[in-house]
Amino acid sequence: MPSTAAFATAPLEAPLWWRMPIEPGVKWRGMLPTEGGAVGMGPQVGLYPVPGAAGLLAAIVAHAAIANNMQSSEYQKAQQAADRVLDPYATELAAWSAANLWDVAVAAVPSSLQIRVWDGHTAPVAGSVVQTSPTFTLAPDESVVILDVAIQFVAPGAASLETLVRVVSSPLGEIDPRSHWSADEANQLKSTAAAMLAHAIDIAHRHTIHPANDLAPMRTHRYLFGADERTERAQQLAGNCARLELRNLRGLLMSVPIKVQSENECSIKTQF
Repeated sequence: MPSTAAFATAPLEAPLWWRMPIEPGVKWRGMLPTEGGAVGMGPQVGLYPVPGAAGLLAAIVAHAAIANNMQSSEYQKAQQAADRVLDPYATELAAWSAANLWDVAVAAVPSSLQIRVWDGHTAPVAGSVVQTSPTFTLAPDESVVILDVAIQFVAPGAASLETLVRVVSSPLGEIDPRSHWSADEANQLKSTAAAMLAHAIDIAHRHTIHPANDLAPMRTHRYLFGADERTERAQQLAGNCARLELRNLRGLLMSVPIKVQSENECSIKTQF
């Protein structure tokens, strides 16, 4: 099994070609009441060489269903019930294609990555390929959007490597979630999702392809999940006064918002 270090010996070549997904739509789901903070994630999450970016995430979601002692039919019924949280946005999200998501997300990725969209048909003249399989989850109270995305990098002459990234949206404060997300044909919900995906690509590139702070100690970090506070045992890889980038005990990369002690001390604003 290739390691991160072995993969890093064959550095990515610019530009990065972001391969368009086969499925035309964007996957959205509602959070199951039994999930808590572990949206679709089983206990075994880390770096795996797999055939495609969709394979790992699908396997983890399936594992989570088994871990919850759910029969297939019971799980489907529970998920269908949870998905009703998306009903207020169903029309707008159905009309929002993966191509639309990709266009907005690519524009938001740091320019240093030189990322471009690839249709997957004609071979890129030069550069490396990145594939993503994102799933967006909306919390029952509609106040939190969670992105779980499997990301695969393929460098010339090297085995592909895949990692998982989770991005948790920033708290909305006193803002009414439904009014916030549904305004202007759900533009805020869609633009937030695209910004989260662009951020996930940047995190994966910085902390998987060029790992840093691998010796940072594991400790308990507090972060915000809407109005609630949650904890994660993890290494801190990067961060600022508003958000932390972590690698947890299972190897999952995370970007989570933290409590801002004072607006005067933290002027950083994110798109998500």
